[in-house]
Amino acid sequence: MKAPIHDGDQTEHFWIVNVTYENETFSGRIGNDPGIVKNVKTGQAWKIKKDEISDWMYTKGDRIHGGFTIDPLLDSYPKEEADALRSKLVR
Repeated sequence: MKAPIHDGDQTEHFWIVNVTYENETFSGRIGNDPGIVKNVKTGQAWKIKKDEISDWMYTKGDRIHGGFTIDPLLDSYPKEEADALRSKLVR
């Protein structure tokens, strides 16, 4: 799942990995390097409530369920790569 993390007036969305769920809260670790905000680091523990999630994704076989934040980026990929990825997306 993706979590929006705020640092002053900047916001960046991070994948949260190794997710568990308990007491209506998802817990995991920051799964990518910060590019904008400076108040988190890769591997840092993070908690998030369901209504704060900005995206989610899981794979089943070679199919990708969710991962909606990839859609606007596909136009920047080479056509063959974008088409291959689109063929795996479940919408």
